[in-house]
Amino acid sequence: MERDYLRAWNIFENEVRSIWPKMEALIMQSRNDLDGQLHCLAAMSACKIDKPEIRSMLLDNINHILKDKDPR
Repeated sequence: MERDYLRAWNIFENEVRSIWPKMEALIMQSRNDLDGQLHCLAAMSACKIDKPEIRSMLLDNINHILKDKDPR
């Protein structure tokens, strides 16, 4: 069972590596979409992607979107 778990984890890591460029493109495309930015954060957490500069950029985008929607 341990070998199956480790094999599954390796497959998961390889798939995450291959999908990351697509995710990065989606982050840039959905720059002004609050749901898109929040989904990107959730996907990064689910895939255990540790890229502080991307997370920081996402949070900046989210703050900018929220500031633009603020009626004050």
